[in-house]
Amino acid sequence: MITINPGILLAQLITFLIAVFILWKTAWKPLGEMMRLRQEKISSELGEAERAQKETRKMEEDYQQRLKDLHRKTTELLSQTRQEGIALREEIINQAKAEAGETLRKARLELKSEQNRMMSELRAETTLLSLEIAEKAIHRVLDERDREKIFQEVLPQIDSFRKNGGGKPS
Repeated sequence: MITINPGILLAQLITFLIAVFILWKTAWKPLGEMMRLRQEKISSELGEAERAQKETRKMEEDYQQRLKDLHRKTTELLSQTRQEGIALREEIINQAKAEAGETLRKARLELKSEQNRMMSELRAETTLLSLEIAEKAIHRVLDERDREKIFQEVLPQIDSFRKNGGGKPS
C-alpha cells in the first residue's frame, strides 16, 4: 500500500507554494501583461476590421447608387437623343417636301410660261403663213392647178416650221 509521509508531503507542499509564488512574481505578471496586450491588439484589429467592412459596404452602396444614377442618366440621354433624332428627321422630311413642292411649282410655272410662249410663236407663224397664202391668193384667181401649185410651195414652209420647232420658215 501507499504510505504517506507527512514530512515529505509538507516539504513538497511548501516547495510547490514557493514555486507558484516565484512563478507568479516573475512569470505570471509578464504573461498576464502579454495576454492583455494581445487581447487589446486583437480587439482593436477586430474594431478596425469592422470599420473597414462598414466603410466597404458604404462605398459599395455609393458605387451602386452612382451606377443607378449613371444608368438613369444614360437612359434619359438616349431617350432625349432619340426624340431629337425623330424631330430632326421630321423637320428634314418636311423641309424636303416643301422644297420639292416649291421646285414643282416653279417647274409648272416655267412649263406654262414656255407653253404660252410657244403658242404665241405658233400663232404668229400661223398668222404669217395665212397672210402669205392670202397674199398669193389675192394676186391671182386660183384654178385647181394654181391651188395645187400654191399648196406645193407652202407645204415645204410648213414642214420647215414643224422641223424647226416653231421657228420662222425658211
